[in-house]
Amino acid sequence: MDLVVRNSFGLRLPVMGPMENADYVGLDLTAAVHNYLFPTLNNDSKASLVVTALIEAGHLGAKTGSGLLQWDSNARAAAAERLEQHLLKPVSGPS
Repeated sequence: MDLVVRNSFGLRLPVMGPMENADYVGLDLTAAVHNYLFPTLNNDSKASLVVTALIEAGHLGAKTGSGLLQWDSNARAAAAERLEQHLLKPVSGPS
């Protein structure tokens, strides 16, 4: 599991926290992943009620302008730029 996190969404964590990341990829996608994985990973059987309520209200995150966070016209582009710059930084080898 740690290997999966370190090589997937974990790369984003220094730049984007879990709430911003959920909004960035879309709460509908986040809920679909939660609904699929949660029953096998922990005691939760589905996405949180907060995420479900936001989706039902049409607040899907950055793509709709609001979700867990508010996204103005430049916020998604700024988040993408921050993420890109972080992910493209050269990784230094062992010292």
